[in-house]
Amino acid sequence: MANQNEIQAIEKTLYLSVDCQQAFDLFTSAVEKWWPLGRFSVSANETGAPARACAFDPKEGGEFYEITADGRREVWGTITVWRPGEQLSFTWRPALTSEEATHVSITFERDGESGCVMKLTHSGWEARGEEARTVRDDYNGGWQTILSSGFKQYAEATVSSV
Repeated sequence: MANQNEIQAIEKTLYLSVDCQQAFDLFTSAVEKWWPLGRFSVSANETGAPARACAFDPKEGGEFYEITADGRREVWGTITVWRPGEQLSFTWRPALTSEEATHVSITFERDGESGCVMKLTHSGWEARGEEARTVRDDYNGGWQTILSSGFKQYAEATVSSV
């Protein structure tokens, strides 16, 4: 039986017409090309100006970060699992303390001959305290936009143009 205070994780699934290694590589090495930095970044929230860039340090213990409009490095999270083509997990805390961090895990599973099912799970909302349920609901829509309108379109357009 689930704890009544536990807040349900966000789960998103994308079906991609690219293989899992390509999906992982595009997700992690070209983030600033598909992430909507003008809408979803610390810089945009603080100043209204889009971040200059965002990137992953490609290793466990590395950081997921943005370079703000004024040139600061703002850490979004720390990578906890880095398995190319299979799984990426990281803490999630843009503009927050480590104590307020939630957790994102993304798996990449083969789908047919050349496709990939990408599953994102965003959990640990209890760390956000009293605002947890509201923040979780906001992120639910945000992840949908980021993954479907951002990443999926970019990944499939990139691979089809090769």
